[in-house]
Amino acid sequence: MASPGQPAPDNNSKGQQHGPCDTSPLPITSLVDEARTATAREHEMTLWQAIRLCPKAIGWSIVLSCAIVMEGYDNALIGSFYAFPAFQKKFGQLLPHHDGTGTAYELAASWQAALSGAMNAGQLMGLLLNGVLSERIGYKKTMLVALSAVVCLVPILFFAQNVRMLVVGELLLGVPLGIFQTLSVTYASEVCPVVLRGYLAAYVNLAWVMGQILALGILKGLIHNETEWSYRIPFTIQWGWPVVIIAAAMFAPESPWWQVRHGMVAEAEETVRRLVSNKDDSEEDAMSINVKETVSLMVHTNQIEMEMSSGITYLDCFRGTNFRRTCISCGTWAIQNMCGAGLGAGEKPSISWAIGSLLLVYVFAYNCSVGPMCYAAVSEQSSIRLRSKTVVLARALYLLVGVINSVIIPYMLNPTAWNWKGKAGLFWGSCCLLCVVWSYFCLPETKGRTYGELDVLFEEGTGARCFTNSTADPFKNGRDTSPADSALVASSPLSPGAVTHMAEK
Repeated sequence: MASPGQPAPDNNSKGQQHGPCDTSPLPITSLVDEARTATAREHEMTLWQAIRLCPKAIGWSIVLSCAIVMEGYDNALIGSFYAFPAFQKKFGQLLPHHDGTGTAYELAASWQAALSGAMNAGQLMGLLLNGVLSERIGYKKTMLVALSAVVCLVPILFFAQNVRMLVVGELLLGVPLGIFQTLSVTYASEVCPVVLRGYLAAYVNLAWVMGQILALGILKGLIHNETEWSYRIPFTIQWGWPVVIIAAAMFAPESPWWQVRHGMVAEAEETVRRLVSNKDDSEEDAMSINVKETVSLMVHTNQIEMEMSSGITYLDCFRGTNFRRTCISCGTWAIQNMCGAGLGAGEKPSISWAIGSLLLVYVFAYNCSVGPMCYAAVSEQSSIRLRSKTVVLARALYLLVGVINSVIIPYMLNPTAWNWKGKAGLFWGSCCLLCVVWSYFCLPETKGRTYGELDVLFEEGTGARCFTNSTADPFKNGRDTSPADSALVASSPLSPGAVTHMAEK
């Protein structure tokens, strides 16, 4: 900025710095050069460099992903309560034993299906709501709203006097749990560098497993408790968990990508500064993250996607190149439920030990591959502008396939139905083979790619098998001369005109 009494510098000269109150746009090449430099840094950054530079981003991603612990915890509760005498006596009815030797309290199969279906229906509603709500008010506020809803809805389960009240509670509680399922994944994919995206997205699966283990540990300690507290204590614990996360999430930063999409570029720069830990606050060191270059990359990527498809509705997920990206995301998450999830062993000791051992191997392989991998893959397949909605649709298909599994697997294993026994593994093995074929030909490798590069590869129709070796340059084909880029970014703070332009888009 010129000193008093000196002529103002030429704002049209390449690379010229702007003053804090200057509202004229930067030269086009300035934004593109910064975005190109940021892309190069993303590719050069190693895992350990990213961990050193972004510990706060990692921490915030882990904190918000902890909400998934509650989803895994709740999923393990209701099904386990069927073995609790106090729960059966409270919500079941006196029915004769299957062998005709007497009577016992038991929850009717129709009500068991209703409880399971209510939770799935609630989660589906939560998924669809999250696709709209998170894009409208932001990830942070959506998370706080969902956590607060959990605190308000748990009393319905705790004070339930009959099974109908329990079904309503499961239905309503499923809504915020459905929000957690996808919000944690999208947030993790937008606050960290490329090299960390896969690890933090996969952590979401670990959080889900942690919830399952927590629930099983608590239930194990209460299995011999014959009072109503045997099932009320597990419900009570659901009060404490969201309170802790709310206290932390109130200080969490918003996704900088969400801020860029809504024209808040200056705020995005402040958010990136909060997420990184540059040595001595220097951004010029090769071992640091340049905030302005990073945000310029976000702005440029957002502009590329606006040129490809300006819409951000659910219908836009099925238009143009987004249709392919949506299909890949949905197929990837559906694979989790198409490879034998829910199988179990019978009651004959000799056979049960053999099948049980194989099931342990299966579970180990699942949680080393398909389980965590799909979270990373789904979060990277979609475009930035449609990410929340695409992930929602993928998770919705996952739930629908899970409902189908819950219907057919009991028939496969029940001696009074199909009675397939171990032969059920042949069916799911065939499904796994089909999933392998689909993955080989349809699932592209996104490792090490920036979101702008992925946009270009999908726009050019690059085959899934060619993603790894294909060259993607988001700065060619006229994109580096887009007048929209020039109008979008001025030097920080952002000019009012640029904000208006982005908001209109």
